[in-house]
Amino acid sequence: MKNLPRLKIHNFGALSNVDTEFNKYTLFIGPQGSGKSTIAKLYSLFTWLEKRLKRGMLTIKYVEQYQRFRSSLCAYSRLTDYFHDDSRIEFFGRFYTFIYKDNTLKITPTEETDSGSAMSKVLYVPAERNFLTTIGSPANIKSLPESVSTFLGEFEMARAAYTQGYEIPVGDAVFEYDKLNGISWLRGKDYRIRLSAASSGYQSALSLCLVSRFISDKVENSKRDANELSMAEREVISRQVAAILDMDLSDEVKAAALGQLSNRFSYSEFINIVEEPEQNLYPSSQKDILYYLISIANRLDDNKLVCTTHSPFMINYLTLAAKAWQLRQKVCNKPHLLERIYAVVPESSIINPDSLRIYQLTDGQARLLPLNYGLPSDANLLNLEAGLTNELFGEMLEIEEDIEYGC
Repeated sequence: MKNLPRLKIHNFGALSNVDTEFNKYTLFIGPQGSGKSTIAKLYSLFTWLEKRLKRGMLTIKYVEQYQRFRSSLCAYSRLTDYFHDDSRIEFFGRFYTFIYKDNTLKITPTEETDSGSAMSKVLYVPAERNFLTTIGSPANIKSLPESVSTFLGEFEMARAAYTQGYEIPVGDAVFEYDKLNGISWLRGKDYRIRLSAASSGYQSALSLCLVSRFISDKVENSKRDANELSMAEREVISRQVAAILDMDLSDEVKAAALGQLSNRFSYSEFINIVEEPEQNLYPSSQKDILYYLISIANRLDDNKLVCTTHSPFMINYLTLAAKAWQLRQKVCNKPHLLERIYAVVPESSIINPDSLRIYQLTDGQARLLPLNYGLPSDANLLNLEAGLTNELFGEMLEIEEDIEYGC
């Protein structure tokens, strides 16, 4: 079994002491401002850096020098204000180890750096996605965080790829894009409305699912049609990269130029990092979205799904998906029982609980939730918060009883 990517954080933003591993399915829960998105953004950044370094699209020297990690790379996700004087961040990837301490980043190749060619396509899906679907292009909004602008660009490409219609996995609705007039439509059984007039739930779900599907298809096609670059071709690209990095250009212009070169490489895995997949959705729709994202993660063995959430339903639905996997192991050759399992959890969305990590963030720390009999524990903050309502209602009943009896 390959070592899992590992991220350790000390005194960065709201995080005081965090040690997390990223499995095939990784979930972060906790109150707002507890650091869930911070962890997800750092994981996204380091995974992206690792890919660029492995491909030769960046050099270790370039990334390390001029405090570029703090001043430029972390600015992409607006994390520059999160640094403290004693901040320490460590990421242990497959090909490189990154250590940030004493205001300096050091990058060390691992033993696997010269082996293998597995490359990740990383997608970060921001919580701000619901309003992005109503605008025409990134140029229509000023001062967007670069990570949000990047996602909007992915959405523009995705909707253009599905002009013949895309069935949203919630609500029996179909998305249609009029490429000629630049209009996004939502069509149901007896209606057709502009996407900008649709509910916030549809806007959030559509952008998330459409882009995830688009990237997943792109990665699968890339892996199937991959042609390994020759040594000579790699050397040519390396020289072109070096020339771009030496030019007197802004980091943004350099990134755009390097992005064009990067298109010559293929991908073999998709890392989907999603903020609040449940956003603006009814509980049953939350289930549909989660199972859709899991099905995309399950399309390739090395795909990963990372989510941050405030919803207790998400853990419950993960528990069902893990239980379905356990039951399938026991079914043997009994099709009628398999049909009953798949009626609860689609076959494409079953998960092996050994590939699941759920972290609970409180007081600046991240605690790995234990698995009870291979299933996520009910003793988590989200379920406890949901149960608190019953306790408060019980208190109200006691007050009512005291009032009636004149106490």
